[in-house]
Amino acid sequence: MELTSGSAKKRLDWIDVAKGLGILMVLYGHSYGPHNRYIYLFHMPLFFLLSGFLYNPRGSFRDFLIRKVKSLYIPFVGWNILILIGRLIPKLMRGNLTSGIILSTLKKIGGVLLTLDKDGDYLGAIWFLGALFTVSVAYKFLDVFIEEGAYKRLFITALCFIAGISALYITLPYKQSRVLILSMFYALGYLVRLHWEEFWKCFTWAAGAVALILLAWIGMTTRADLGNNEYTSLLLFFFAACLGSFVTVWLARMIDSGKSKLCVYGKRCLSWWGRNSMDILIWQFVMFRLVAAFQFWMEGEPVRRALKERIYITSGGWWITYTAVGILASLLWGWLLRQGFWGKLLKKIYLVR
Repeated sequence: MELTSGSAKKRLDWIDVAKGLGILMVLYGHSYGPHNRYIYLFHMPLFFLLSGFLYNPRGSFRDFLIRKVKSLYIPFVGWNILILIGRLIPKLMRGNLTSGIILSTLKKIGGVLLTLDKDGDYLGAIWFLGALFTVSVAYKFLDVFIEEGAYKRLFITALCFIAGISALYITLPYKQSRVLILSMFYALGYLVRLHWEEFWKCFTWAAGAVALILLAWIGMTTRADLGNNEYTSLLLFFFAACLGSFVTVWLARMIDSGKSKLCVYGKRCLSWWGRNSMDILIWQFVMFRLVAAFQFWMEGEPVRRALKERIYITSGGWWITYTAVGILASLLWGWLLRQGFWGKLLKKIYLVR
């Protein structure tokens, strides 16, 4: 489907830039950058909007499920289980491995297999993959098994909104409320795609400036915590999520179409980050430990504390280092995982792409 007067490649360029901006904001938020509360209003809805935008209704449910298992479920489950088992090895070597620890780990693995749980210490952001797998497969299921009709798409979107709005008021176990909430934005993303020619005309400088001002105003008056399902204002949260996503796509469009050296270089970097956003998503908190270890070493503290304790000292400008290392070191590690014999093996079992 042509989304602009240009080619399909042009369309994918701005999507990669938008994903790059999104993953940069994720790192900024997790590094506790100044005023990061604004980021938490929309950074996850943004990714689900983009994912819904890219939804392809063609093909069978079986083929869709297989693709999502390979691209989302296996990386989510595989890396979680490897980390959880790897954390048992030091205990085994010290003789501290008890039946209670083993049972606790097995319970955790069971939650991972159901996409309900994750390793929160090293893979804190990986929940996104499990949530996106659940939402996208559920949406495809509805799309395939609901009979065709004039209002089918609106009906599916309404179902997602009913589930999401209900979840705003009911906090479910294992933070599953956010999965239902984000399903609204996934459905909204595909609805936007269906009417993209009309939406594309809205991405003007004036519209972007107004949206940015409104987002700044809402950010001063409301807070949002998707994980704990806590919001100062539910209505303002929804508006902020839509406005923040709009601003990000608007900015991505400006960068994509810009001819200056700054735009060209920015587009190159952001597109690279966007195409490899899964590496950053999975490994950012692992790379944060490297910065924490360096900080402990500078203070004369035992470096091993960085492995045992989740302590991130991001004040005094350190958030910049955390953000930069979270992006660049994750990309480097992702590249290394794809090299040589291990790279071929990991690709074959779909732990990397």
